[in-house]
Amino acid sequence: RGVPPGRGASSLSTDAPSHHYGGKCWLCGRRVDCCNMFCPCGNAILPVHESCDYFELFGLEESYTIDMDALEASFLDLQKRLHPDRFSTKSEEEQEASHINSSTVNRAYQTLRCPSLRAAYVLGMRGVDMLEEGSRVSDPELLAEVMDMRERIDDMQDRKEAIAYAHELLAEIQRLQELLQQALDRDDKAAMGRWAVRLRYFIKARDEAREKIHRM
Repeated sequence: RGVPPGRGASSLSTDAPSHHYGGKCWLCGRRVDCCNMFCPCGNAILPVHESCDYFELFGLEESYTIDMDALEASFLDLQKRLHPDRFSTKSEEEQEASHINSSTVNRAYQTLRCPSLRAAYVLGMRGVDMLEEGSRVSDPELLAEVMDMRERIDDMQDRKEAIAYAHELLAEIQRLQELLQQALDRDDKAAMGRWAVRLRYFIKARDEAREKIHRM
């Protein structure tokens, strides 16, 4: 597979950073995959390459639709294995690798657990760039829908009405997620971008509706 996208919209370099050990275990010299955090020799922690595939990091298949329970379990396991207390008496190299890996795991987890960020990440792996957060909507039909959603949320005064609308938005989000996965399955890049952009705005509207409900 290709090199995954960078942190958000920008792409990552394929050059190994200074803290990367050239694909080999610094202790035993064994060649290891870029996403391995621990050498098979069992005696060394390795700093993952910054281009490591987030799905591979957590042992998941590359897909927009993921097992959230499996993601959570893998994240908690890695957090435990990378806890600073485990490396407090280790070498400087191992402490640095622990810090690097913890940061990478947290960033990867936050990306994959968020529907919008996960969509952008998966599309980036397919060479499709999503609009930057805050960019203006160029599709007139989507623009009208976005404006209508915002006005409706702003005008809502009744809590039951707001809850019903939040459920309505959730149903549309689920439909868009299914359409996005179908586009990914058939490698339809145009459809990927279309559904992913719509998904982002509907998720944002759903979040705004939830915030208004909490304020009521």
